[in-house]
Amino acid sequence: MTHQSQFVGFGVQVELKDGKLIQGKIGKATSKGLTLYDVKFSDGGTSQAFKVRSSRLKDLKVLSVAQNTHGNNKHSRNNNNNNNSANNAKENNKISNSTNHSRTVSSTSINSGNNRQKNNRNNNNNTGKDDWQNDDVEKIKEGADFDFQSNLEMFNKKDIFAQLKQQDEIDPSDRLVSHNRKNNDNRTDKISSSSSNKNNNYEIDEMVIPDAKNDTWNQITHKKQDENAYDDFEDSDDDDDDDEEFEDANYFPITKSINITHLLHSAVNSSNEDVSDDKKDKKTDNGELLSKLEQMILGQTSNSARTKSVSNFNPTLTNPKNKKQIPMATPVQLLEMERLTEETFHISRNDCIDNNFALNSSYYIRQKLGGESRLTVGNSNPEPLVVVLASDSNRSGSKALTLARYLCQTQQIRVLVVFTCSMKEIEENNKPLKANIDVFTKCGGKVANDTKQLKSILSTLNSPIELIIDAMQGFDCSLIDFDSNQNKIINMINWCNETIEHNNVKICSIDVPSGYDSGSGLQNFDVAMHRVDYILCSYTWPLISLSNMKSIISHNNHNNDGNVILIDCGIPKNVYLERNSLRKFHGVDTFTTNGHLSLSL
Repeated sequence: MTHQSQFVGFGVQVELKDGKLIQGKIGKATSKGLTLYDVKFSDGGTSQAFKVRSSRLKDLKVLSVAQNTHGNNKHSRNNNNNNNSANNAKENNKISNSTNHSRTVSSTSINSGNNRQKNNRNNNNNTGKDDWQNDDVEKIKEGADFDFQSNLEMFNKKDIFAQLKQQDEIDPSDRLVSHNRKNNDNRTDKISSSSSNKNNNYEIDEMVIPDAKNDTWNQITHKKQDENAYDDFEDSDDDDDDDEEFEDANYFPITKSINITHLLHSAVNSSNEDVSDDKKDKKTDNGELLSKLEQMILGQTSNSARTKSVSNFNPTLTNPKNKKQIPMATPVQLLEMERLTEETFHISRNDCIDNNFALNSSYYIRQKLGGESRLTVGNSNPEPLVVVLASDSNRSGSKALTLARYLCQTQQIRVLVVFTCSMKEIEENNKPLKANIDVFTKCGGKVANDTKQLKSILSTLNSPIELIIDAMQGFDCSLIDFDSNQNKIINMINWCNETIEHNNVKICSIDVPSGYDSGSGLQNFDVAMHRVDYILCSYTWPLISLSNMKSIISHNNHNNDGNVILIDCGIPKNVYLERNSLRKFHGVDTFTTNGHLSLSL
C-alpha cells in the first residue's frame, strides 16, 4: 500500500469505535491503518508506539501540524534527507553513533541542498523560464496553509449581485427565460410562486415558439367556392394541352399490347352486367381468365434479363422472430385471395379487408411517428404531417383514403390527401369515393387539388412533412392506364422525389412503388419513385417483384426495423386451402399479437 509520508509528524486525536480516545503523532499512515508514537490514552496511560487499524477508526481530529520534518532525528527512519545525511557522515569517516554529529551533518547537508536549489531557481528566473520540475516540495510543505476563508470574504456575492440588479434596465418579461411560459400573453412583471411556475413552464420536449399550433391548418377547406372550382386554386392540369402518349416499348416489359387491369375489369363488368342462371359457368370463365393471366406473367417474367427462370426463382423473406421463411406472391395470387374471400367466405373487400389493413397500418405508422410519448393531447407542438398521394380508381387508393381517416380521426396527426385526378372529376363521376372523402374531411383530414395547391398549403404550416404515403399505383394497375391524368401524376412523382431528396422525409408505398411493374419490378413509366423507405403489404403477402427492387427500397433503418411490412388484412387462413397455388401461405405463422410483421429484403 502507498505510504502517506506527508502526514508524518501530525498530532492527532483518534476516536475508536469502542469509544476510546488516543492522542499521538503519526509515524506512518497507510490505507490499512496508522502507526502513532508518543501515544497518550484516555485513561492516562502512555506508550512509545501504537498501531490502529483502519477498521477500528471512528473519527480522527488533527491537533497540530508538523512544523519541521527534518529536525527530529529521533525518527530519522521516516526521513530520507536524514538518512542521506547519515550515509554522507559514514562516507566521511565521521562518528556514526554520535547524535550531535549526525544532526550537524544533517543540517549542513540540508542547507547546502537548499542553497543549490535557490541558485538553480535564480538561474531559471534569469533565463525567463519556469522550471516547475525543480520546485522545492519541502518548502511548500513548510509554508502556511492557504486561507480559503479570508479569500472568500474578499468576494461578497450578495453585494455584487445586488449591484448588477440595480444597474439592469431590462424588463424581466423580455428575457429569454420569460418566453418559457405557456401563458405568455398574460404574464406580469411579478414572479409567481414556484408551484405555479412549474405548471406554467414548458417541458423540455415541448415547443417554445408561441402559438405553434395556430397556423392555417384549420382554415383549409375542401368545399366549393363556386360551381366551376373546388377550391381557391385552379387545377394545373387544365393548362396542360399537350397530352403525351407513351408508346415506347421499353416501358412495357411484361404486357406490351394487353393490359391486366383492362382484362380484369372487363371480366368483372361482364359478370355484373349479364345476370343469368349459369353463374357456375361464369365463375369458371373468370377462373380460366385468371389462370391464363398468371401463366402469361410467369412465362414472360422468366424471359426477362433481370430475373431467373421460374423453376429456380421462388424468393422468400425471413421472419426475424422465428427464422422461418415467408413466401412471396404474384399479383394474380393476391387477386385470387380477394376473390375467394368475397365469394366463398362472404367477406367483402371494402368493409373488411380494406378496414383491417387501414387500422393495423395506422397503428404501425403512429408508432413510427413517435408513439405514445409524442401523440398526446397535452403536446403543445404541432401535430406531425402526413401527405397521401392516392389514386381515385384502384385498390391502393381506396385503402390509402381509409388509412388516412384512421390516422387523422384522433386529432393527433395531420393528414393531407392529393388525388391523381381533380376533385371536380371525383364529385361528378365517383359518388362512393366522394362520400368517403366527406367522411375523411369530417374526421379532420384535408384535401389538396394538385401539387401547386399542396406547396401553397405547406408554406403556411408550422409542421413539416414527416411521411409520404405513395398509393397512386398499387399492384393491380400501372400508371400508363391513367391516360387523362398522366401529366398530373408526373408532377406528383417529381414533387415527391424532390421532397425526399432535400428533406428528412420518409416515404412508404402500398404494395409497390409507383412507376414500376408489379409483376417484374421494372420501371414501366416515364418517371418513378427514386427511393422508398418501406412497403406496406395490403394483402399481407409481399410481391415477388420486390426482390428486383432492392436498390430502390431503402435499407437505412436506424431502429433495426424492416423495409417490408406485412399487414394483417383479415383474410382467413382457410382461403389458402381453396387453391393449390395458395397452399404455401397456409402453414406460415405471421400475426399472433400484433397486426404487422416487419421483414427485410
